[in-house]
Amino acid sequence: MFSRLADTIVQQRWIVIVLLVAVTLLALKLSRNLKFDFKVEALFYGEQEELAFNKQFNDTFTHEDNLVMVVLEATGDDDVLSAGAIKWQTELTTRLEKISNVERVVGLSTVRVPRVRALGRSRVMMVPVVRPDTELNKEELDRIRAKVADTPMLNGMLVSKDRQCAAVVAYFSDGVNEVSEVKEVVAAVEGELEKLPFPPGYELHVTGLPWIRLDISERLQSDQAVIVPTCAGLFLCILLLMYRRPSGLLIPWIAIGIGVLWTMATLAVLGKPLNIVTNVLPVLLMIVGVSNCVHVVSYFSEQSLVTPGDREGIARRTLRHMGSACLLTCMTTAIGFLSLLVADAEVLSGFGWQAAIGMGFIYIATMLVAGVLMPLLRAPDFGSSRAGKVAESVTRENSFLARVAAAMGGFATRRPYVVLAGAAWIMVGVVTLAQNVVIDSKLIETYDEDNPVVQTMHLVENKLGGFMPLELSLTADTEGKFQDADAFFRVAEATAYLRSLPEVTLVRSYVDLYREMDRALPGKPRFQGDAATEDAVEGSETTIRLQDAHTRLGDNKNSKTNRYRDYIAEDGIHARISVHVRDIGIRRAREVYDEIKKKLAVIFPQQSGIQVRLTGDSYYSSMAMRDLIGDLFYSLVGAAAVIFVVIAVLFHSLRLAIASVLPNTTPLIVTLGYMGLMAGLGFSGYAMSTGNVIVFAISLGIAVDDTIHFLARFRDEARQGGSADEIVRRTCLGTGRAIMLTSLLIVIGLSVVHLSQFVPTRRFAELTTVTMCAALLGDLLLLPACLKICWKSVGSTSRTPEAGLVRESHTTVPAAHRPAPHSRKVSGGKVSTRQ
Repeated sequence: MFSRLADTIVQQRWIVIVLLVAVTLLALKLSRNLKFDFKVEALFYGEQEELAFNKQFNDTFTHEDNLVMVVLEATGDDDVLSAGAIKWQTELTTRLEKISNVERVVGLSTVRVPRVRALGRSRVMMVPVVRPDTELNKEELDRIRAKVADTPMLNGMLVSKDRQCAAVVAYFSDGVNEVSEVKEVVAAVEGELEKLPFPPGYELHVTGLPWIRLDISERLQSDQAVIVPTCAGLFLCILLLMYRRPSGLLIPWIAIGIGVLWTMATLAVLGKPLNIVTNVLPVLLMIVGVSNCVHVVSYFSEQSLVTPGDREGIARRTLRHMGSACLLTCMTTAIGFLSLLVADAEVLSGFGWQAAIGMGFIYIATMLVAGVLMPLLRAPDFGSSRAGKVAESVTRENSFLARVAAAMGGFATRRPYVVLAGAAWIMVGVVTLAQNVVIDSKLIETYDEDNPVVQTMHLVENKLGGFMPLELSLTADTEGKFQDADAFFRVAEATAYLRSLPEVTLVRSYVDLYREMDRALPGKPRFQGDAATEDAVEGSETTIRLQDAHTRLGDNKNSKTNRYRDYIAEDGIHARISVHVRDIGIRRAREVYDEIKKKLAVIFPQQSGIQVRLTGDSYYSSMAMRDLIGDLFYSLVGAAAVIFVVIAVLFHSLRLAIASVLPNTTPLIVTLGYMGLMAGLGFSGYAMSTGNVIVFAISLGIAVDDTIHFLARFRDEARQGGSADEIVRRTCLGTGRAIMLTSLLIVIGLSVVHLSQFVPTRRFAELTTVTMCAALLGDLLLLPACLKICWKSVGSTSRTPEAGLVRESHTTVPAAHRPAPHSRKVSGGKVSTRQ
């Protein structure tokens, strides 16, 4: 199959070039439609029942996460209740209300509070905190300050208790979820802020989950625009320095670019955006592509030494031999990623099949580009030798990297048990360190600590109650249950408990609204505390006042201004406790949420007639992220098992599969130990987060690629016979150089990733570098040691040319492709086999 494929590509190379150019130009056009989607919903499971409940809850009440918060911070002598600050907040509120897809805006000028008015009989009116068209003189400002001080619902939510911060909150309309829609609304908000300069002595901050997600999306797009071209350019320069001829850099550079572009175009056509997991896909494909291309170019260089001038023959032999080896590497890597399809998380299973498609495109692009360019370009220099050297010295042994690889392999085969014993001691140490690694992830870890986004998050959490939503859904068994005194005080107890938690920054419920109304109603307040002041029986004054508060707050006119329907639905059987929590990470969040569930089970027993359920994006984010990381980690274990089975089947050797287990698992364990070491030293960002776990998926594929190339060359060399030591030495001289080159290229390329604006992306580069270094040692030390033990040596034999085989000598090419060199005289009587 590979012979026919190689002949077709080489013979019809001009047709192939035309097709490549046409398809690539089409892919370039299509890839422009690729989208970026970093909503939290992208982490949730497909048809999970809890997600359906969360959607139903959001349809009933206001989305507390779908908002943009504009924060005015006082930095001078005046606070946020000065005349200039109030005017600015009022004007901004008016402007934001006119923006399309902004459902409502909440600020000081929109808030209404209950006040008693006597017109024949006592009744309660909802009056504004800031009266419109009223001069903000000293008397009016004092009145506003008094109202704010007397309204607990304002303090710590719209106005900080120290009066240094105030917020204007714009809630998006339902259905504004897509990145393009969010971007349009956020851009309109930012446009109004530019048109409305804030007064001197103040600073302006913008935050909110949609704003942060959009910022992450835009920054990641910016990262892709910088990192991918920079990596490509850096690879180009390094390949030029290494191979010193156009063929050594054009084949890898063009093949990788085409493969990545085809993959991105396919995602665009299928409507699959890059998300929080798949954004590493372009870098992943570049890494795998470099690995395969370097092996192809190295073999191309070897073949050029024995048949100079026969470029078409060289191209055919290279495609025949490397076509099978590269297919094995891409197949095993793709199969490993396809094993992720068993995961429940759509984002994880999507990453699996998208990466598998990318592997296929990388392979096709590599074979086609190499096949059409090799006959047109001179092979790259293999060593540093000059044309005057004899053929025997113009070998892979002239390469410094080849000699290093051979030395490492030789040491491992001479002392295999020493190498394995040393590896075992190292494993004990890294496994011990790995116990410091925990599953955790925080939104705030996306940025550096000094990033303005993080500073604003801290400011809002400390001054204005934060914006990470946790919701408590209350469902009563009968209509009007929440106006029952027993139910009211149970909700009050739950509210007080939640406020006592240090992880909670803000709690609001209908209890707070009722208490404000209770103070405004005539007579003695009845439910300011967390327990009834008398027996709450039918007809008691407490029950009557609860019904009165409900009636007045639920009036259609008043309910639009007092946010009553944000806490009790019109059906009377659904209520809500709105909670904001700190960004404490999914590990601590799960612990806190479990504690909350236990406490709520005590406050709301079955006989209470009220069912309580946690929901909200903060709750589901913590659950989804933890399950996602767990799925990804265990799926990788399954992927490794699948890959080793495939190695055994494709190489028709259980010994080779067994020998490959330790070299391919050791790098992952070493990386886990490194994470544990850094975590134990107190450095943050080394928990088992989504971004960090992705490193293992990528590293497993890279480690297996080099292992397969090593085993493929080992199998070819074994056909010549000889002891395991001799076979390993020839293998290291043949493919060890390429393995070291790929590792060096990848590590250097990953250094560019440190230009990223995000901590997880930089951490990805750091951890992948650690894994690559460990994988290199695994392939050149552990793998030869395992082969020495597992491989059954045939015995060293010298084969004659008559037998169709050649003596090992110092030749660079496997016996199956070693024609006699074309010699020619050069000055000094020496023989040259260079092109």
